[in-house]
Amino acid sequence: HYRGSARGSGTGGGSDDRLVLPMLHDVAHYGLPPSPNDTLHGTGTVNEGRRAECTAELVNQVARAEEEAAQLSKNSDALMAAVERQCNAASQQANAELSRRVEETQALKKQLEAQLAETDEAIVQTELTLSKTKQALESHDKPLRALDAQFAARSMRGEREGIRDPVHDEMEGHLDHLKKSVRNLTSKIQASKDLLEQLRAAKQHLQEDYRNKTLAQKVDDACIKVTTRKAMELDRKDPRGGRYQGLEQPRRRQRAVPPLTGFEPSTLTGGFSW
Repeated sequence: HYRGSARGSGTGGGSDDRLVLPMLHDVAHYGLPPSPNDTLHGTGTVNEGRRAECTAELVNQVARAEEEAAQLSKNSDALMAAVERQCNAASQQANAELSRRVEETQALKKQLEAQLAETDEAIVQTELTLSKTKQALESHDKPLRALDAQFAARSMRGEREGIRDPVHDEMEGHLDHLKKSVRNLTSKIQASKDLLEQLRAAKQHLQEDYRNKTLAQKVDDACIKVTTRKAMELDRKDPRGGRYQGLEQPRRRQRAVPPLTGFEPSTLTGGFSW
């Protein structure tokens, strides 16, 4: 064969090497073109058969891959359906437990409210009793002062009159009675004060427990109202919720646009000429 060069008609005006067939009178001297991949002459049928076998094997592999993909998709759908059923069952069970918990908390709150009302009533009655007891204790002041003045006056009697008489015995009995009454009232006042402190401490504990029960009920109510979509929105680690704050993806570097070649500004029209 002959290899010649011909001037192309392209825009670059360059020369391309190309295969030029011989003229008719040069056919006798024309040689065969080179064999592809340096294969032997006459092996085209064998190579074609091998290529057909390779193509058939590739088609079989693709068919098997499609069957495996279809089976995998079917298994995935079955697994997703089973997981969804399990999730629904777990969600229903959790909601049932939360509802039961809310009812129990509500019942406990009612008991605490009743207990608080009883405690408040007991505190009021104890304070009233304490006030009356203090008044009763203060009412012993005048009789004690009167007896003290009477004893002081009788101590000024003469030697012959300074004897123990029934009046003195009666005054001593009255004094003993007043002292015993004062001791009883003082003990009662102290007991009332201790009881009042205990009632106030119990009321404080009841109020704290009531606040905790109220907070627990609010949390349980909020958990019941949470849906799957709401859970994804609240989860900062779930990208589907829109609140994911993971590592920022690296920005792609913009490749520089290569300058256009093959044209030059036209001085006549003000545009470009290719």
